[in-house]
Amino acid sequence: MERRLPGVFSHPVSLIGLVIAVFNAGLIVFLSVVEVFSRRAHPYADLIIWPMLPVLVLLGLCLIVIGIRSLSHGLSRHFDRLIRRTGKDVVNVREDI
Repeated sequence: MERRLPGVFSHPVSLIGLVIAVFNAGLIVFLSVVEVFSRRAHPYADLIIWPMLPVLVLLGLCLIVIGIRSLSHGLSRHFDRLIRRTGKDVVNVREDI
């Protein structure tokens, strides 16, 4: 089976960060175009487009970096070994503690 995404995005946290970043970047472009072609002034749209959505894009980029770092440090392998050793899900292991 051929991979469509690079190996960096094989971690679920990186994939979630990618979705958040791309969705919000697209939303910035879409809302900017809507605002340009709108005849009325929308003062609250500027508050959403410029300060809030870029923060969400940065959050997505941070999640991508966290996923990359967890792959490089082997945290995914640690959880896989923990599940194989105990035979339980990670959530169940935390409930037993």
